[in-house]
Amino acid sequence: MICLFLSISLFINVVRSQTNCIASYSNLAIKGNDINGVQGSSSSCCQSCQQKRGCLAYYWDDFNGGTCWLKNDTQPLYVNNGSSAGILSPNTNNTYSLLVNYDATNFLTNSFSFIHSKDPSQGFVNYTDQTTAEQTGLIKIQNGKVFIGVDNKTILEPNSTYGRNAVRVESLKQYNAGLFIFNIDHMPTGKGLWPAFWSYGPSWPNSGEIDILEGVWTMNYNQISLHTREGCDMQVNDSIYFNGTWVLQYNKPGTNCYIHAPGEYPGDAGCSIAAPVNTFNNGFNQAGGGVFAMEWEPEKFLRIWNFVKPNVPSDIASVRA
Repeated sequence: MICLFLSISLFINVVRSQTNCIASYSNLAIKGNDINGVQGSSSSCCQSCQQKRGCLAYYWDDFNGGTCWLKNDTQPLYVNNGSSAGILSPNTNNTYSLLVNYDATNFLTNSFSFIHSKDPSQGFVNYTDQTTAEQTGLIKIQNGKVFIGVDNKTILEPNSTYGRNAVRVESLKQYNAGLFIFNIDHMPTGKGLWPAFWSYGPSWPNSGEIDILEGVWTMNYNQISLHTREGCDMQVNDSIYFNGTWVLQYNKPGTNCYIHAPGEYPGDAGCSIAAPVNTFNNGFNQAGGGVFAMEWEPEKFLRIWNFVKPNVPSDIASVRA
């Protein structure tokens, strides 16, 4: 079955995200990425960072009687005797309220625009308008769920310049922060398929692209990716912050998210993390589906989770869908 059953929930944070101080690390400092320096003791650095918008980390040294150097990145670390470094961790007790829920009650009515064109990413497909999609059964409400499918009957001519009909939708509303939850009961599987759920800004790639769910053909894991302008270069040891693995490019971790990064694959590859197995394709469907979630607070953090049933947290499972 080549189809997708889904609902999407968007939450807004009604209490500004607070941050916790992770224990500082002795004799380490952070190179570059400066915001500013604040005079004070080493014990005051975390609070100074919390109060400075965009601050993600800091280090202290004895310059000018004691200075907290506030940073907008947590890397790169280097040995610097006598200093101490620390990073901020988002508080897991943030409070959210539901802003909008896209489901069977409103998905087909003034919520999304249907992209009617060939694929700008050069996939072999023909995206249809809403009327055609509904008339041919490619999108519909079925058993209280949103069904999105692809034409799996048409036999194309060998020299056809476009692929089978499929559906691509974009939300009419735009968002710049929040907790986004994507609940899927079943995803498309098989060769030639390329299901995805992503966000992007108005000036690609300058505003960036976040691929929350993406995979092709028979992959058994979700591939989470960033595609950005120059200057977004992740560090290999950032892997201590996630459970997946860096996707290799030319036999090394592709950690530079710039779409034209030297030494990485051509074709706007960006940087990608492979989630654990069975977060995509048949293994995901056999488990009964699951949830993909993104928490985004600009200038602070971006976090993405994959939950496969039955391991969906209760506070997500209880959300109206």
